[in-house]
Order: sequence, then structure tokens, then C-alpha cells
Amino acid sequence: MAFKLPFKNSISFPQEKKQRTLLIVFIVIVIAAFVILYFGFWDSLPSSSSVPTESDLLLTSKNISSTERAIKKIDFNISFLKKSSFQDLKIYSEWPLEIDSKGNKNPFSSN
Repeated sequence: MAFKLPFKNSISFPQEKKQRTLLIVFIVIVIAAFVILYFGFWDSLPSSSSVPTESDLLLTSKNISSTERAIKKIDFNISFLKKSSFQDLKIYSEWPLEIDSKGNKNPFSSN
């Protein structure tokens, strides 16, 4: 005499097994979709704390003034313009370039 569970039928049909397997696969896919959406989309949305505050703006203005000071310290040395290697460069054409018109206005004409 074999022990039988009261909620499980002793006879199971292949169609029921297939439906049970498909239901488990569907539940796994739905859970995976929610996990991907949560960690990939909803979790990366900007929160209300990402709005810059007044202190953030003051820090930015300090950064701008320090950047301006750094730019003023840069020495724009243009002495390379006086070197002979630069002076020996040749101009081969004038600007703006003139382009000759080529071809036929109507490519389908028999002219």
C-alpha cells in the first residue's frame, strides 16, 4: 500500500504537465521583467534630491571663477609664427575656391 498525498491526483495527463511547466516559465519571465525594469529603469530615474540647491550653484560659480583665473594664467606663445619653417609654407590656391561648372543641366537630354 503506497502513501498518496490527498491534494495530488494519482493520474496526471501530459497536457496538465505541459500547462504547469508553461505557467512556471511564464511566472519566471514576469519576475525577470520586473527585476530588469526596476534596476534598469525605475531605479535610475532622477530623484527630487537631484535638483541643484543654492549651495550647489555657489560651488559652480566658484569653479567658474577658478577656471577664469586658470585661463588668464595661460601664456599664449605665438612665437612659432616667426620661425622659418612656418614662414616657408606656400599658398597653393586662393580662398574662396572657384569651382567650374561641369556636366549637363539636364542629364536625360540627348545633347
